[in-house]
Amino acid sequence: MVILVAGFQPFGANDHNPSAAIARALDGQEVEGIRFVACGPLPVVYGECASVAIDAARRLGADVIVAFGLSTRSRAIKVEQVARNRCTAGDPDNAGTCREGEPIEAAGPALARTTIDAERVVAALDAAGIACSLSEDAGGYVCNDLYYRLLRAQAQGTSPAVLFLHVPQDADRSPQLPGALARALAIALAASVRSTRVAEEPSSSERS
Repeated sequence: MVILVAGFQPFGANDHNPSAAIARALDGQEVEGIRFVACGPLPVVYGECASVAIDAARRLGADVIVAFGLSTRSRAIKVEQVARNRCTAGDPDNAGTCREGEPIEAAGPALARTTIDAERVVAALDAAGIACSLSEDAGGYVCNDLYYRLLRAQAQGTSPAVLFLHVPQDADRSPQLPGALARALAIALAASVRSTRVAEEPSSSERS
């Protein structure tokens, strides 16, 4: 299994984005045959970030995309379960675009939910000693835009399974975090993806 990991470029007043550093630190890690490969930092631009991630996953043949974003208010990793079809942030992206109050997909559902077992991921991270929690609020800025677009692409068969994690400002200061994160994610994601594939397989009666 190959897991594509990606973080974001700096944005706004944040001249350092730990999400990209976390992705770089995971690049090349391998746990029980599960390999992490990072793509370059994603642009903090509505729409473009998802296109870059999907193209990278396609070139790599990735089984899962794990994306990281910065949460300046959080002191622990937040494993995001849903993305909302609405931009609520008043700040412009790095291209100068503000989409406050606009939907991401005009006729899309209000919510998109990950097929990855987020509770399993939180349990694995917690067992590894990583402060974390479940979340159902990916924000209203480019992080949420990315997650919603990737989840919708997965539903349409053009992207692999995806999970989004918000990380705190100092997440990249722990030298132990990348290894612990790789082990926890590999264990949880492998089990979760296997469960999803089994659930999606037709029964013997359906095959006949």
